[in-house]
Amino acid sequence: MALPEASAGVRDAGTEAYFDTWTPEYDAARLAPAAEWIRRLADGDSTLVDVGCGSGNVLAYLREATGLRRLSGIDVSPRYLEQARERIGCETHQGSILDAGLVDELGGRFDFAALGAVLHHLVGRTRRASRERARLPLANAGSHVRP
Repeated sequence: MALPEASAGVRDAGTEAYFDTWTPEYDAARLAPAAEWIRRLADGDSTLVDVGCGSGNVLAYLREATGLRRLSGIDVSPRYLEQARERIGCETHQGSILDAGLVDELGGRFDFAALGAVLHHLVGRTRRASRERARLPLANAGSHVRP
């Protein structure tokens, strides 16, 4: 099943259903170097957002590995957001990293942003489209972080 083309700023039931059905829970331990970096830089009030948080396994890992307690997750799947909230009790936001409205709403609120296992879901119909669909989420995730 191919991922439906995403429209920035528009919720798409087909996209939500795709992620509810076809996305696995990736091994969060692959983020050990990032967790070590975050742990060195974080303080007691530091915040982190996981873009494409899925069921919250990466947030759970990062909470344990970094000591951060102020965590948030973003995902297109309401089911995954519910699982993330149940798993770690974090704040969640439904939407896509391609959604300019969500980016504006959350811009500059966090000290750290994690974006893993997301870009391969954003492949476009051409190489040029794929590059653009990779650049925009990276820039948008970066905009969530305080200057």
